[in-house]
Amino acid sequence: WDVLAVAFSPDGKYIALALLDATVKIFFCDTLRFFVSLYGHKLPALCIAFSSDCSLIATGSADKNLKIWGADFGDCHKSLFAHDDSVMACAWVRNTHYVFTAGKDGRVKYWDCDTYELIQTLSGHHSEVWALAVSSLGDFVVSGSHDRSLRVWRRTEEQLFIEEELEARQEREMAAEIAAESARRPNAIGLGDDADASADQVSGRTGLRSIETLKAGERLLESITLAVAESGATGSSDPSPLLLGLSPSRHLLSTLRAIRVSELDEALVVLPFTAVYHLLEYALGWVDDGADADVELAARTVFALIHLHMASIAANQGLRLIVSRLQDALQRRLDAARDMVGLNLAALSHIAREAQLAKTVVFGDSAAAGAQQFAEITRLV
Repeated sequence: WDVLAVAFSPDGKYIALALLDATVKIFFCDTLRFFVSLYGHKLPALCIAFSSDCSLIATGSADKNLKIWGADFGDCHKSLFAHDDSVMACAWVRNTHYVFTAGKDGRVKYWDCDTYELIQTLSGHHSEVWALAVSSLGDFVVSGSHDRSLRVWRRTEEQLFIEEELEARQEREMAAEIAAESARRPNAIGLGDDADASADQVSGRTGLRSIETLKAGERLLESITLAVAESGATGSSDPSPLLLGLSPSRHLLSTLRAIRVSELDEALVVLPFTAVYHLLEYALGWVDDGADADVELAARTVFALIHLHMASIAANQGLRLIVSRLQDALQRRLDAARDMVGLNLAALSHIAREAQLAKTVVFGDSAAAGAQQFAEITRLV
């Protein structure tokens, strides 16, 4: 079989060969006797590396996986989906169980092989990364790419938190999915085939989903859950400090106010139907007792929820009653708001007429005074 990669153990005891049959064979260096085979890769391994203490072996393969093996018995400790394309190189950091991998997806990744967690992803190359080397002190890494560049990645004094890196990575993946969905949306709403009408067209949604809208939806869902839990709590228990001194209903309303109007529709999409039920109940209270600004926000929210969940609401008797009461309450409040607007417009028109009349009077008096002064000057002359 063809040999694709070779590696010596740091203690000079073993030599490892990656073969075209997707196995890795390990031999004793002094006698070249066969020691053990590593089976598990579905495609040939392209790189091999021994840890500095000779206890672990890392192999990267064309099957996009990084496998960690025990050097004593050749058992596979962990198989990690490392890259979106073939793993081209791997290298351990000296005196640690940290390993760097390079892939044809253009990324260099940093792994903890004790916890099997991805610590950091280094993006910067514009093409496949084919080669990788770690300094003896582990303070910098050099990667070589098909884009004809070498990149030096230096360790800094800044602390790195795996949870934050994981959250940032998940946000990037989510943003990529949202971008792909948004790219497909024009054909889905009727600019392509007439038969491909999406839920967005039916519901009248005009916003685009983004990380901000998803986070807004999550905050709204948390606020609804908190409001329901606090509303059902006994009177003897202290209110949750998360309410910030507000009642559950007012806290939920403040959360809803914090969502930008352009993101409201997409934020409501992520809510489960149980949360929609509770939100409509609270909206009824805002319409009955809230200020005019609260009524406007409640009406916008109710209309969006009805558009999104028309079939489910029609099938739920309790929700049909709530929506019916909301219709009556909104009609009453909107009629009052319309009357108030009409009264204000009439008052403004009256004030404008009075101001115009006052201007005319002042202009006439000024003209008369100017004419009298001109007559006096003429008489003196």
